[in-house]
Amino acid sequence: AYIKLILALLSVSNPAIDEQIYNKSVISHIVDLMFNFPRHSILHFSIQRIINLLIEDFDRRKELFVSLISEACFIDRIMDYVKSKQSSMRIQHNPLLGHLYEIGRVLIYGLNSTASMGAGDCDPSSTDGHVRKFRDTVCKYTDLEAWDTFVEESFREVVRRNAHSNSSLDNSMMSDKTSDYEAPGKVDDDYNTS
Repeated sequence: AYIKLILALLSVSNPAIDEQIYNKSVISHIVDLMFNFPRHSILHFSIQRIINLLIEDFDRRKELFVSLISEACFIDRIMDYVKSKQSSMRIQHNPLLGHLYEIGRVLIYGLNSTASMGAGDCDPSSTDGHVRKFRDTVCKYTDLEAWDTFVEESFREVVRRNAHSNSSLDNSMMSDKTSDYEAPGKVDDDYNTS
């Protein structure tokens, strides 16, 4: 209920509410929850929506976004978590990885996009300014070279592994289903009396 309340409050887009969320270090707390409960996909989804709001409304919510990447060290925590889980990704399903990947995609878009992310006008010069401000803000608190290397190596591997594990799972489920019955019209020789 706490996370849904924060999401609802941020959806109002009221500067006074945003200031209180910033003053109470709520963003750091929700990021902690995300990493402390790596198997709670519903929690991750709500937090992912909150983080996406901060990224998409960067121009109006810069303080909250800075709190996300500086106080909560979110980008560094993404890199550390994924690196620590890479060796075990084939063994067990980890719901948090999928959400981190989706948030990472939004961050990558924000850092590299030529399209406007905010609600501003579509003037290309303001779009470039938006992307530049976003990137400069991230640079102050995160090693962008490390992030770019991480994205190149780790996220590409996460996508490849997820695609492979999903197709393997689909194939094993299909083989389990088809082994229990015969195709329609096929008669088992033991029961054929003709």
